[in-house]
Amino acid sequence: MIGLGQYRGGLPAMPFADRDSRLFSRYLTDALGYADENVATLIDGEATKGDLEKHFERWLPNRVREGDEVFVYFAGHGAGEKGKAYLLPYDGDPDYLEGTGYSLERLYKSLGALPGPATIVLDAGFAAARLPAPPSNVAILFAASPEQRRGDDGRGHGLFTYFLLKEIKRGVEAGALDLKAAFDKAAPLVSDAARRQGANQEPRWQGPRR
Repeated sequence: MIGLGQYRGGLPAMPFADRDSRLFSRYLTDALGYADENVATLIDGEATKGDLEKHFERWLPNRVREGDEVFVYFAGHGAGEKGKAYLLPYDGDPDYLEGTGYSLERLYKSLGALPGPATIVLDAGFAAARLPAPPSNVAILFAASPEQRRGDDGRGHGLFTYFLLKEIKRGVEAGALDLKAAFDKAAPLVSDAARRQGANQEPRWQGPRR
């Protein structure tokens, strides 16, 4: 769970990113049954490029066993360079993405090599970038289309996080969580709320159903 509300180097703050990441962490343990020791929550300075490399490329492979399901949440800045999409870590520089960013291609490669399914929630924009196709075991939930701004719910959380977790909770309480169904219910609520704020936000799902 990665929340980058503040960046080194004076990049614009991402309101609620840290709170949303912590909230997702609690849902993983309290609602979805993940063990505390299997949930890593990286906030601001804990989410450098080196931290992302360690957790995606060493920490996860050392823990995931056949059939385990991996859940990744990233709230922060995304960026594009030469058509390539990157996550911007705490120490990232949008003017030097190839050396300081963590590309979606690299993330997909790491998760695609795991022996089980993976789900990624990306609350980040990727304007001017071509989004790569995920591996067959990876589903991607985008909070918005690449060029759109992500809104907030007026309660201290991002719109997409608020509505998605609300629908996940309903599925868990009903005893039959279907993540794609939860997404399908949350997406129009996000779009409607964004329109009331005078903005466009259209969540997207890419990859297999969960």
